[in-house]
Amino acid sequence: MLEIHPGVELVVDTPYIYIRRDRTLIVADLHLGFEEAMAETGIYLPRGQLRQFMSDIENAFNMLNIERVVIAGDLKHRFEKLGAQERREIDEVMSHLRKRGVEVVFIRGNHDNYASIVTSRYGVEPRPYYRLGEILVIHGHQGIAEVGGEDLLGGVEILVYGHEHPSISISDRLGKIAKFPCFLEIPLTIGGRVLKGLVVPAAGSYQAGSPVTIIRSNYLSPITRDHGDVDNAKPYILARGDGIFELPSLRYIQDLM
Repeated sequence: MLEIHPGVELVVDTPYIYIRRDRTLIVADLHLGFEEAMAETGIYLPRGQLRQFMSDIENAFNMLNIERVVIAGDLKHRFEKLGAQERREIDEVMSHLRKRGVEVVFIRGNHDNYASIVTSRYGVEPRPYYRLGEILVIHGHQGIAEVGGEDLLGGVEILVYGHEHPSISISDRLGKIAKFPCFLEIPLTIGGRVLKGLVVPAAGSYQAGSPVTIIRSNYLSPITRDHGDVDNAKPYILARGDGIFELPSLRYIQDLM
């Protein structure tokens, strides 16, 4: 575990954030059903995302006292329908979390059309955001005005979101490149206030990630594009089996990326 704010921890060997005070685990961007969607385009991938998620979530349960799991959007992959693999795997995830006895909060992402057909059977309906005291969790595909307006940020100190699928590629002097998913801690200026943004890496193992950069226009989320101080954003590399590693701010390592 790596604490990056009092009571806010990055969970080792998983792309998850843990809020200790609230015993809450935050995950984002599972993109269940991705393999089936790719197969329909002629690209055949082993169906491994659900298996990886189940392994990761069990590791988290074994390490932590978890009473609530917040899915911060993009539980599924397809936009246009609920595919057979999506339906089956969402059901497996919801069933597993129910057996674990945790509360499930589902924040709607831009890929989550029709996901509620399955989640509603478990009494879980999608919502635009979730508040944990001074922490606000959203998906990240919409601006603050679309989510609920700046009034929503009253008392908020930390904004947790996904959607970006952040990753970082680092090259050495010989040109060898290694790519890692990463958490991204980024100062956000919204309505004259500076908040701490925490971007969660994608939980889906095939969601390779969008490279972090000091060019704001390259980011997917309007939160980052419109409000982020990307020069001073700090990546935390998720290196499975080795731990989580804090890097300097992006402005100091841009020549290595």
